[in-house]
Order: sequence, then structure tokens, then C-alpha cells
Amino acid sequence: MPTLFPEPRTTTETRSQRALGHTIVVPAGAEWAPTVPFVEPSEGVWRASLYHDVLYRCRGNLTRTPARVFNSCGNPRTLVSRRFADRFWLARMAAEGVPYWKRRSMYYSVRAVGLPIWIEKDQVSFT
Repeated sequence: MPTLFPEPRTTTETRSQRALGHTIVVPAGAEWAPTVPFVEPSEGVWRASLYHDVLYRCRGNLTRTPARVFNSCGNPRTLVSRRFADRFWLARMAAEGVPYWKRRSMYYSVRAVGLPIWIEKDQVSFT
């Protein structure tokens, strides 16, 4: 049976991924867990969710987190939008091989209910 709130995982090494012409670098110690209603997260969803969760926890303000986003020229960005975070996640799920129907249903679920989480109090957690 799918769990609504799976146990969080913590990165043990620095990770980086590229999508939408940007690279996101997340240092070791970041904690994350994909929480999409009614969908059991596969390993591909877990891997894609790391970057999405880090962007949501700092609400797109990268001065609040050790994570970094670089554009295609290698220049760092300090702010990203919620739309960028969601689209980056969608692109990473496609790259991880998550089936089209599953990644689209998860993406639209997050777009529909993610705003309260985006504007919530800062939740950055690096150990």
C-alpha cells in the first residue's frame, strides 16, 4: 500500500543534476522525501525529488541553503521560481525513466497543491 509520507532520506555525498539548461548542486546532508498523494514513489521519483525538495525548502531563495543552481553559462542564480522547481522536477523524472502518466499526474498534483508549502516558513535542513 502506498505511503502518504515516506521516511525521509539524507544525502551522503554531494549530488548534481542538469535539466532545463541549469545545473543544481546539492551538498551532503540534505534531507528529502517525495510526498505526492496516492502515488508510490519509485527510485526514479526519489532521485528526481531531491532537487525539487531542496528548492521548495528554501522557497527558491538559494541564499538560505548550501545548494546551488547554475545557468547554462555557469553563472550562479540566487532565486528560482516555484514553476522552475516544478518543471526541473518534471524534467528529472523524465530523465530517470518515470512513466509519462505517472510523472504528469505527480507534476499536476504538486502544481495544484504546492503553493502553501512554497510560501510556508523556512524548512532548510542540512546536518
